[in-house]
Amino acid sequence: MRQKILKNLADPTIFWSNFGLRTFPLSENSTVHLPLNMLVCLALIHNNHYDLAIKLFKRWLSTAAAHLTESGALYAIWRADSGASMGKANQLECLLPAGLLLDLMSLRIQINGDLVLESKDPLLFPVRLVYKGTEITVEEKVTTIKPPGRSQITLPRGKRVIHRF
Repeated sequence: MRQKILKNLADPTIFWSNFGLRTFPLSENSTVHLPLNMLVCLALIHNNHYDLAIKLFKRWLSTAAAHLTESGALYAIWRADSGASMGKANQLECLLPAGLLLDLMSLRIQINGDLVLESKDPLLFPVRLVYKGTEITVEEKVTTIKPPGRSQITLPRGKRVIHRF
């Protein structure tokens, strides 16, 4: 069953549109729902289907960025055939979960505040983020950490590293 689901997800003619995964396969009137796409993206990452996950992420990120540029608003639903926004703007479900973004960068922030660089290479790079005043720059092969008032630390990717703040 799992392989059949993956086969259908990987087939660009069934669920894929230029704007993300359709809610209803092969339907011209289908929509793309951001929360559903995010769940599928997380499942793809956790099942080691990184190429599909990043392809999906980039499609709906491009669509969300276009909506933000055009209307100044984010939407959780858009038409699968045109990318036109639908529904209410700027609702909670329109936001990208931080956990998904961190997964794509192969980072984890533990409850105690430690930053964990996972051993796998990041799927999304280059990315720069600020966490508790510390600048974190994720590149393909290294991650740079610059705590406020302290020296910059450059860590190679490919092994699990825990950085304590």
